[in-house]
Amino acid sequence: MTTTQTDHLEQLDQAVRRAIDDGSLGTPRFARFVAYSPLSGLTTITANRLADMSEGWFGKPCASRSTRRDPTGVSVTDLLKWPNGQGALIVVSSTPKATGASIDLMLLGSHGVLYHEA
Repeated sequence: MTTTQTDHLEQLDQAVRRAIDDGSLGTPRFARFVAYSPLSGLTTITANRLADMSEGWFGKPCASRSTRRDPTGVSVTDLLKWPNGQGALIVVSSTPKATGASIDLMLLGSHGVLYHEA
């Protein structure tokens, strides 16, 4: 990941953790990420970082993870599940360099929803 992507994901992670800590979401239940990376070699790295963030938000490592990777590295799709019913869907695709990186997040909680797009 580029420094800019890493910084952006760190800021996003911190913002979500604040929303979880202040109770505005309730208990996190489901996260859906759609992300675009400027380089095909970064799709798996980005998916792994998003999985790590999800595990932090849900408070423990996932119980199962199912991954589908395009053989050319153009896309990665992960489905993560936790024993208490939480889940995360992560889709990362590469885009032309000129397009740049972007992320769309929806996090459902027991008392609210958080949306982020950048």
